[in-house]
Amino acid sequence: MDLQPSKSLDLQDTFKILIIGEIGVGKTKLTVKFVKTLITLGLDKMITIIDLAPNYKGVGLPMDIPSDNIRCLRPITIYAPRLMGTTCEEIWKYAKHNAMASEHLIREYIKHPTPILVMNDLTIYLHAGSLSLLYEAIKSSKLFIGNAYYGLRLKDKCGLWERERTAVEKLIERMDIVCRL
Repeated sequence: MDLQPSKSLDLQDTFKILIIGEIGVGKTKLTVKFVKTLITLGLDKMITIIDLAPNYKGVGLPMDIPSDNIRCLRPITIYAPRLMGTTCEEIWKYAKHNAMASEHLIREYIKHPTPILVMNDLTIYLHAGSLSLLYEAIKSSKLFIGNAYYGLRLKDKCGLWERERTAVEKLIERMDIVCRL
């Protein structure tokens, strides 16, 4: 794991951590470890988790958090666009569905923020969602922890991978710490 501080820590602002890497490298597991640490510090009532993991054939695992005090927001249906779609049209249809379902939860968080925001598999939203809305949600928190796919194994010929990669790179620029797994 490569920890890359991208700027100095200023607790007056939001502190932002992003975990990135290829599929199956442990991004969600590391995110869960961070959350469990926050729970042991007694901060569980201050946490909102937006879990966008599709959990399709072992890819995109949802977070397993041992606390009833954490607000967990999860869409009813989430698709793994590149794994489930057989055509570019179908892949983009799934991506747009995910963005709309995720956007609703992000807006709910912005209306009722908690000091800590955790987002699992946020690239599911970034496939077709707005970076500006995500930035607004992050700014609404004091501590942001997110994880995102950033690899080559899911490269497609439909433009989804390029959009996802560009969005993650823009997000990286705004993070305090980037954990590359």
